[in-house]
Amino acid sequence: MRAEILSVIGTDAIQEIQRCANIIGFNVPHRTVRDTSVGPFKIPADTLVIGQIHNILANSPVFKDSKQFRPERFLMEDGVTPNKEAVDQFCPFSVGKRQCAGESLARVELFIGIVTLLQNYKIQPVKGREVDMDAVFTITLLPKEQPLRLIPLTSEIL
Repeated sequence: MRAEILSVIGTDAIQEIQRCANIIGFNVPHRTVRDTSVGPFKIPADTLVIGQIHNILANSPVFKDSKQFRPERFLMEDGVTPNKEAVDQFCPFSVGKRQCAGESLARVELFIGIVTLLQNYKIQPVKGREVDMDAVFTITLLPKEQPLRLIPLTSEIL
């Protein structure tokens, strides 16, 4: 059953949900242990650096049209093979030794939650309203409150 679910759903849609709706705006602070550079920028040793995960996921050249929900950006043109460049830039849980310890649990919960929701409801915007994908910046990034229609799926529809 797991293989069937993964073959039907895959990881591209879940990755795109996380990219569009990541709740972490900033990474935890780190300190450089030696002189280094990031692109054209020189960073001296013992400098406090804070990565902006939201900017990476929203503004990377890999994620063009970042306000558009496009799961296919994580796949090559064949629709099956993962797009290595997109996967490598995808870092909703940070990277390195100090990445989120709860990543595995979060991925499972997200997958189960989305599958359960979509298995039981059709989700639509309220007629005449568009969904606003901009986040509200607090300690975490939150979606703006907005009306949506959750239409229960009956057994006849399934």
